[in-house]
Amino acid sequence: MNAAFVVLDYRKKDFRQREAIRKMPRLKIAVTPANTQAERLRLKKDFPQAQVVELAAIGDFFTQEGVADALLTTDKIGKAWALLYPKFGVAVPQPLMFRYDLAYPVAVAPGDYEFLAYLDRWLRLQKTSGAAQEQYAYWVLGKTPLRQTPRWSIIRNVLHWKQ
Repeated sequence: MNAAFVVLDYRKKDFRQREAIRKMPRLKIAVTPANTQAERLRLKKDFPQAQVVELAAIGDFFTQEGVADALLTTDKIGKAWALLYPKFGVAVPQPLMFRYDLAYPVAVAPGDYEFLAYLDRWLRLQKTSGAAQEQYAYWVLGKTPLRQTPRWSIIRNVLHWKQ
């Protein structure tokens, strides 16, 4: 995941370049308890002119109008909130401020090497077949797969003989 800003949708292009963000006068950037101290320090270093606004919860940014110009979060978390509040969008400033690596722990009984081998093969298969990328695009990025509709047919479309 990448560091990102949630902003009003029409302002996404304004937050795509870090240099442009630095030049914004009276900029207010919201942070929440979910933001680490390292993120806050990086925010102050990259945007020293910005006023940092502490929010009690991430939802406050969406429900309290005008509380800040942007909310510091990740691109994936921001997109999930933007689905709930469509007037907001996500901007990932370039160059990237910071990146987060994700891990998904799986509980395995001690010494269960057969299950570990199975899991490794399954993950490799998902990656090489493209299924992992498709699932990521669908569940994280919100891209729906192209639907394959059957070809037009007189029997089905006009006479309605077959479903």
